[in-house]
Amino acid sequence: MPTPWQATPEQERDLQLLEETQFIGPSLTGYFTWRMMEEWREKQDAKSIATDVTLAGALAKTPWQWIDAACRAHGLPTKGRRAAKAAQLAARLTDPEHLRSTVRGLRLEERLVLKRVLDAGGWVKFAALVAEFGDQEQDGWFWNEQAPVSTIGRVRLCALLFVGKGRVGGRGATPIALIPQDLRAPLAKILEADAARLAQMDDYALTRTLAAVAEYYADKKSAARLPRAWLEAFLRAAAAQGRDVFGEWEDLQRFDYFLFRQRIEGVAHVLGFHLSEWTHTFLRRKYLGEFWLPAKRRMLKTVAAFYEFGAQRGEIEPSVAQRVVEAVKTITEGKGELGYVPPPPPLGGEVIMVATRGKESEPLTFNDRWLTIVCAADYGKDWDNVYAATQSVTDGAIKAKLIERLERLGPEVWDALSQADESEIEHARRWFREERVLTLSAW
Repeated sequence: MPTPWQATPEQERDLQLLEETQFIGPSLTGYFTWRMMEEWREKQDAKSIATDVTLAGALAKTPWQWIDAACRAHGLPTKGRRAAKAAQLAARLTDPEHLRSTVRGLRLEERLVLKRVLDAGGWVKFAALVAEFGDQEQDGWFWNEQAPVSTIGRVRLCALLFVGKGRVGGRGATPIALIPQDLRAPLAKILEADAARLAQMDDYALTRTLAAVAEYYADKKSAARLPRAWLEAFLRAAAAQGRDVFGEWEDLQRFDYFLFRQRIEGVAHVLGFHLSEWTHTFLRRKYLGEFWLPAKRRMLKTVAAFYEFGAQRGEIEPSVAQRVVEAVKTITEGKGELGYVPPPPPLGGEVIMVATRGKESEPLTFNDRWLTIVCAADYGKDWDNVYAATQSVTDGAIKAKLIERLERLGPEVWDALSQADESEIEHARRWFREERVLTLSAW
């Protein structure tokens, strides 16, 4: 299933529209087109393939769009019948000089892909290759129109690597990546010249992960919430233990985005209910596509491991790490849907939305919400009446100043703030009459 995309502001609005009306807004059409092509590629990669297939046999099952793209990559004409073009490709790639020239034209990491597969005996589980070198989700389907950009995709473009489901180890069909049998020996000989350089690359998964981290922090600057040094140390430890280091980086990147968007100052301020909010609501509303339950469980457990690692290094208070670990356990302990950690009762200063007026933004808190609920429920949505009532309530002068600010924001904001059930209406009434205005936040 395609990995969800982080939504743009326009896509977030269209996601809300889709949830409420089932109407697909214009900003979502590009995503659904990409998703369709990604599913076509996944279906192609799910076709059966023998671990000892020859180049001609592998090309016989390759889509014509990819045959044409490979012909172009090897300087062959793209006109003519598919079978004839596949035969030309097979002849070209089994020419020793052309094969050597093709390999020399690959990037070093692309040659490392070939070495990994050859070292494993000519085929390897596809998931292991993706974990080290990355997925193909930006490669599309029409390679004849736009060549693949991923590391694995660029090797496949040259018809040196093929993907399918193979029966290995006496079990059912498993997604594998393989080099055709008749190319293995000549490729191994060609790669001998790169042995020293390829050995120095060690674990490419960590190399590309740290490069992605550096790019992320260069782009986010002050917006990132996770400490970079702590994060990089965590990822190095994950790589040393043979874990999916890039996958864990993606988990933590999504967590960091949540902290930023929810205005959570840093890792020490995360409460249990935040993790529920992240996995139950935020991922659905801020990303295109669906995170399946196993992916959410994994993200939560990665965050728990990150906090435990930080506590071991003295980067964070053990009590904070324990709070997060216990919350993750509560959310993930069942076998079915994720559990839920409820938020503590709000004190009043918690920001719940941000209103915009021209170029200015106005954070709105529960204090504003309770005032607006009272205005709608008891004063006919007339702020003058609420303002007059502040003369006889607790902290009336402060509540009057809040009213002056709310009046300037307009009906759309009031309507958004005033939606409430009966229990919250009763709470808002009691707060308005009897309680002080607190700027403290419970979360």
